[in-house]
Amino acid sequence: MAIKFNLSDVVPSNARIEKAVLSLYSYQSYASLNNGAKNLYRITSNWDESRITYRSMPQVSSSSIASSNQTSTRVWEKFDVTSTIKSMVSGSQSNHGFLIRFPSYSRGVSMRSAQSDDERYRPKLVITIRDDNAPTVTLTSPTGGEKFKVGTEQFITWNAQDTKGIACRAIYLSTDNGSQYELIDSAKGNTGSYKWTVANKVSDECKVKVYVYDEAS
Repeated sequence: MAIKFNLSDVVPSNARIEKAVLSLYSYQSYASLNNGAKNLYRITSNWDESRITYRSMPQVSSSSIASSNQTSTRVWEKFDVTSTIKSMVSGSQSNHGFLIRFPSYSRGVSMRSAQSDDERYRPKLVITIRDDNAPTVTLTSPTGGEKFKVGTEQFITWNAQDTKGIACRAIYLSTDNGSQYELIDSAKGNTGSYKWTVANKVSDECKVKVYVYDEAS
């Protein structure tokens, strides 16, 4: 079985990859599994999905890069491909995909492919990326000098960006020119705006502060 995932449009070349796991769903045994050994190899040459056959398999690495000894069927078989995916993403190795081989041709299993009618059992490549980049946020309203009447509704707005998405946000108010802040609202996600009922705290030294957090906090 040969399989390839498109990495260039998904994982940045400078991403700090912590883990990469290839999962394949094994659903049927066509001979004795014995110890269930299956070896995963890195494909080193181009191949065409519509033309590949048992006798025209692409070239592979001289040694296996991962293995599985699962003896049961109707289970996910997992292969740790962290090192290989790091090399593919960085460009030090070409991404031609992976090939599974069995030590003995007298036994093996059938695995769900990318064409499986049930999407739940199609091959999966889960890549865990370390998030070292903090999100950025810019307050767009108020911008300074506004006068708000106690009890009226005013919009606090901001722009926020992050490489992996904003997980939550928090809004703070200071009435002493930033010496102390109090939380006025927090929520999951990033709406970019908040309808605020102006608090009954009269001051001409008010400041608003917005914090946004990514999944790595």
